[in-house]
Amino acid sequence: MSALLKGIETTGARVENSTVDAPLVASRFFPELKDPSIAYDGRRYHLYGTGCLGAHRWGIYHFVSPALAGPWQELPPCTIDAKGPQVCAPSVVFEAGVFHMFLQTACFELGWPLLQLVSTDGAHFRTEGPALFPSPGAGLYDVETVHWAGEHYLTYTAMDKVGHGDINLAKSRTNTWFGPWDKVGCILDHAQVPFHNQHTDRDYEWGLEGAQVVRLNSGRFLLTAVCFLQHGRPGRRQRLFTALADRIEGPYLGSTPVIEPSRDGWDCGENGHGCAWQSGAAVHVFYQARRPSSKWNIGAGRLTGI
Repeated sequence: MSALLKGIETTGARVENSTVDAPLVASRFFPELKDPSIAYDGRRYHLYGTGCLGAHRWGIYHFVSPALAGPWQELPPCTIDAKGPQVCAPSVVFEAGVFHMFLQTACFELGWPLLQLVSTDGAHFRTEGPALFPSPGAGLYDVETVHWAGEHYLTYTAMDKVGHGDINLAKSRTNTWFGPWDKVGCILDHAQVPFHNQHTDRDYEWGLEGAQVVRLNSGRFLLTAVCFLQHGRPGRRQRLFTALADRIEGPYLGSTPVIEPSRDGWDCGENGHGCAWQSGAAVHVFYQARRPSSKWNIGAGRLTGI
């Protein structure tokens, strides 16, 4: 056991992959799909995320299904009025008849806020305003919603140098999605994830990102997030991993990477940015994956061992 995790028991989580032979969905509008987010409106599930159109061109894809296992029907891309250099990676939650979308405006630049958008139909979103501003000289991206026991939180990546982010938490002062949001602070950093590349590594690639927290039926908090392995070739090092905590603020108990790429399938290169959803006793996970240096798409499965 790494000295960084001395005295900490790992989760042992694994994924029973249900998309071994092919990705979960295929898009008519986007050649590449990333950053999945799941919302449920009481009638059907909504799958949102980043649709990639080319270099520095993104949209928000939208699929719906009566069940988490599918089949998924693609709807036209969402309309949004957000502005920024890298507007993508949405997190969507449904409450009291309103879809709330939280959205990054930049991930390769510092100084840009996280936005909140709202919609009554889940398809056409208008910007409500900035949800959270970065500290001076810092950046924020990859925001996700967390809701339990009437309290409302956001997880996000904060960085003071592009590509060197750690996982942070903010809490709504009004316990609504409209905030305002108070920064709780960092809940997981590089040093707590020993299989993640560290700032001092010669071949450092990228920081922790894409974090989401779900409160399990057991009462514990499950965090899914993205790391970049310490060794390997670029394009093969990104992994989705899990960690557990008794409190939403942590400390989170680390695991080994939970999804290993297949030997020769569509997802044999690397995987990352995921979201979890508990339905009954089952914990479903959705994530992005790809062949080496190829196009991203969405995989799905069930988390076991947690």
